[in-house]
Amino acid sequence: MVERAPRAELLPFASALWASEKGEPRAGRERVVPTGDVHLVVRLGHPNLRIYRDECDAVGETIRGPIVGGPRSAAHLRDVSVSTASVGMMLRPGKAHALFGVSAKELSGAHWSLSELWRHRAQQLLEALHELRTLEAQAKRFEEFVLDVLSSREIASPDPRVVFAAGNLGRGMTVGEIASHLELSPRRLHALFIEDVGLSPKRYARIKRVQTALSESHRARSRSWSPIAFAAGFSDQAHLTREMRAIAGVTPRSFRRLAPEHAHHLPLLDGAK
Repeated sequence: MVERAPRAELLPFASALWASEKGEPRAGRERVVPTGDVHLVVRLGHPNLRIYRDECDAVGETIRGPIVGGPRSAAHLRDVSVSTASVGMMLRPGKAHALFGVSAKELSGAHWSLSELWRHRAQQLLEALHELRTLEAQAKRFEEFVLDVLSSREIASPDPRVVFAAGNLGRGMTVGEIASHLELSPRRLHALFIEDVGLSPKRYARIKRVQTALSESHRARSRSWSPIAFAAGFSDQAHLTREMRAIAGVTPRSFRRLAPEHAHHLPLLDGAK
């Protein structure tokens, strides 16, 4: 797997870029923990993605071709029985409109086929990546294609107040502190943030705290949960447990028992609560 920062021209728009080979197929489904951000993924070889709302959803939904994942407020499930290579990028808050022509608010809570947003260009991207045989070549071509799309658009700068809020919510500032710093009412900040990020400021902050805790626990698997909770901005371990259950669908105990390969892609096992 290749995972790195995007090239310099893309850094204002994307925070991460990756390309991965086809792995071993696994049985059933996995739980995908939300990041709070929009992402673009091109699945190669088997382009269709099947996702489910929760464990009770037996039918699910199929998204065809390259995929745009809107910001979600809670975990969803995806089919992992068919493995495929993929190339993708994580967008920075407020950048969805520049790349897709719609706000993050319009993308929120769902996955979308890129063809709905880019039309024929989505298929062109898929075909361009299929021609390449190495991960780095795929990553570079993906970057070039995205930059070409951006160069063809009139790009309005995202609201700097939203950019400031998103960055500092992830670092522990409260919504009230940010609103006061920006000389905005909490209601006005809420409206601006939902439009550009697709989630409320409070929900975004909660997701980022959970994300921080999961990443730290994954990195230091023997570390006690109490200092992890405190460092991530939770009042105590009980607070972390409530938030993990609501957002990631697991508790600290079940997360450790699952021992996931990746902190935000969790095997779905019976009784993991």
